[in-house]
Amino acid sequence: MKRNHIFRICRLFIIFATVMYCLWMTFNAILPYVNSSDALNSLMEWRIVSRKAPIGKLALLCRDASHISPVDRSRLIAMTWERIPEPVIAVDSQCDLNDIDVILSSKWITSSMVEWL
Repeated sequence: MKRNHIFRICRLFIIFATVMYCLWMTFNAILPYVNSSDALNSLMEWRIVSRKAPIGKLALLCRDASHISPVDRSRLIAMTWERIPEPVIAVDSQCDLNDIDVILSSKWITSSMVEWL
């Protein structure tokens, strides 16, 4: 009876230690991304660029305007803050650009997008 009780306690301790170790490793892996000043600086740069863009209809070039990536969504939100009350819209190579006055894009776009622009 006593041996069974000690075995259970040891097993629970091992499970607890394993879970704590996994949580610690996850925390250490996520911390650089959460505390990254690069992400905040990047969004600030997009805000500054949209603030300085000429008056008119502003668009952000995305890979797929109907399925905006989380990164592009963050950029759109930051840029729209600077352009309130005018929205910043997402465009891609399939969009009609006749109504767009200014298109902003990352420098990391595909060569086909560069040719299209």
